[in-house]
Amino acid sequence: MRAQLNKAEAGATLRDVLAAIGPVELAGFLREGPGFDVRFASPPGSPVGVPASATIEPVDGVPGRYRVGASGIVADVAIEYSRELGAAVQQVTLTNESAVPSPPIRDLHAWAVPLEVFARNAPRACGFGGGQTHGFYPPRAYREEEVCFGEARRWEPVNPSFTRWITGRRTYILENEPGGRSSNPNLPLMQAGWSADGTADGGEVGLWGALEWSARWELHMGTGMDGRFTFRGGPKVQNLVLEPGETLRLPRVHVGVYGGPGQARIDGLNAIRRHVRDALAPDVEGGRPQPLAAYDHWFGIEQRLDGPLLRRQVDRAAELGLEYFVVDAAWYGGASENFANGVGNWERVDELKFPNGLEPLAEYVRAKGMRFGLWFEPERGRRGSDWVTQHPNWYWDTGNPVNLQLDLTRREVQDALVEMISTWIARLDIRWLRWDYNQQPGPFWDHVDPTGKVQFAYVEGLYRVWDTLLARHPNLMIDNCASGGNRVDFGTLRRAGTMVISDHAEDPHVCRLMQTGGARVFPANYMNSSVYVGEHDGDAIGPLELISRMSGSITLCGHIAQWSARHTEGVCRYLDGYRRFRHLLMEEFRPLTEYPRSPADWDAVEFVDRTSGEAVVLAYRVRGEQESKTVYPQGLDPEATYEIADPFGDAAPQTATGRTLIEEGLPLSLDPDSALVRHLKPVR
Repeated sequence: MRAQLNKAEAGATLRDVLAAIGPVELAGFLREGPGFDVRFASPPGSPVGVPASATIEPVDGVPGRYRVGASGIVADVAIEYSRELGAAVQQVTLTNESAVPSPPIRDLHAWAVPLEVFARNAPRACGFGGGQTHGFYPPRAYREEEVCFGEARRWEPVNPSFTRWITGRRTYILENEPGGRSSNPNLPLMQAGWSADGTADGGEVGLWGALEWSARWELHMGTGMDGRFTFRGGPKVQNLVLEPGETLRLPRVHVGVYGGPGQARIDGLNAIRRHVRDALAPDVEGGRPQPLAAYDHWFGIEQRLDGPLLRRQVDRAAELGLEYFVVDAAWYGGASENFANGVGNWERVDELKFPNGLEPLAEYVRAKGMRFGLWFEPERGRRGSDWVTQHPNWYWDTGNPVNLQLDLTRREVQDALVEMISTWIARLDIRWLRWDYNQQPGPFWDHVDPTGKVQFAYVEGLYRVWDTLLARHPNLMIDNCASGGNRVDFGTLRRAGTMVISDHAEDPHVCRLMQTGGARVFPANYMNSSVYVGEHDGDAIGPLELISRMSGSITLCGHIAQWSARHTEGVCRYLDGYRRFRHLLMEEFRPLTEYPRSPADWDAVEFVDRTSGEAVVLAYRVRGEQESKTVYPQGLDPEATYEIADPFGDAAPQTATGRTLIEEGLPLSLDPDSALVRHLKPVR
């Protein structure tokens, strides 16, 4: 069961809660404020492009309620928190209590934390790329990006002119694309840290923030004209107006704390990772989520599937001990030539591929000891498909000659979608629901409402559908796909037990760096990477391809039935080794090398259970001249004796004390284009 949060005391601000649950060094850097911000469109005569901030004041006698300037808007703030995880969750609800429309709103910062932090405090910020499909190395997807402020001159000009401030201000901004899917090109989360005492030895303190929001957004860490930083974020809108009596719920935001003596940036990232694992990720079949080993037909077979072909893959998947068997796109009518042609034909199976329906295949999967999964992309509708033809008023139509968009702002549409998918779940005992989304909603939202207000109703509708499905079907796990990692945010992660991190499934080095990059903030159940197995690939899938997906979850795809018996035995050996250490992939993450910036750089990472002292080290080499490297594991018990084992081999484990490994390191050697794993188990 995921961690339960406590309700904050009535009237407590976000600043109050963060100061109470954070390290003692942090409180002095947090300035007073309501914890959110609303800015209106620039009034006449103001500097171009600068929105007008409203004065937000508490309402006497109503704890947690604020009046937003003279706009007629009141804001109600609800905060929950976990002292153990060092995190708070805030939701702000705006209501226009006046008899006239509100002024046009330009910025909605669902969290805003003003800081007593200047350039002299050596602040920095960190973000990550989203789930993109890149065939180059290092990929942009899940790439760690750190920026520093004021490294050259750690001072601010006194009373700067507006021009000097606007052209020289220190601001780091993350945002998603106008198309509206939440994690392209960036994840909607940011970490910000600074020196705890102004020295390099005093450790770091800081905050992290993330949005439970699957639409357009923007996050900031930057200075005002007084040189002080503010950390804030929220949904993107454009001159949004609240009508008299209208209420708008801003997205839930997660803001966490970390730091103190000896603490560094990686400790802040692990704070995010723990929060996602313990307080955000849903239960899966009554237990906490774990890394997965699964099969999905798509990468290698694509729309050329049929019942007999998939039954052969079922036999091999069961032999490999895989836990789920997922039928991806093109199982429905009209998808023989292109899976997208049949999107919207959700209530009929392709009779040429499956003349007896999907039930015999689902039963065969269960008989082989696996759980059955199925793919849907219900938010998109192909023009001429069954649902679009039968329910044209359920879709937004911008005149696109091919695709329409399901209107999830409407309760009747949400209910119909729940019933349709629930029928399939009951018929096939679906345990893995792959929910894809291969188009950008932005043009449809803008067609309906260019101010961005429609996003709120749409996202709430999507979440209601997922929440209803999960409540109705306790054994269901949602797999968040969206073209492979294009809608990764705390809203989807709160409901999905796993996700497709990218549709790139070819180059093992690219797939590996996506996993080790994303592992800095996400536990392994989410970092699911696919292995492409084509019809003519034979036994080409080797140790590198497999180990390169073992920093997270692994999904074998395509024509695995064609493997020889000997090759299958080898893959089994690697999967068995993976199962022996995969529990550690949910624990603390430690990079043992710098984030790779070129093919000459090694990538070595560690996952360590601080309670037991058990750890696993994974190391990868692309090319370059460095054949060997010594890495220094962290978090081990210095007094324990460790067995150092290759989980895939038969050689007897080596032994060393934890102190020796920490101080003298673990020497590793790799050929080009290879990888290794070392399992470190305390034997005491």
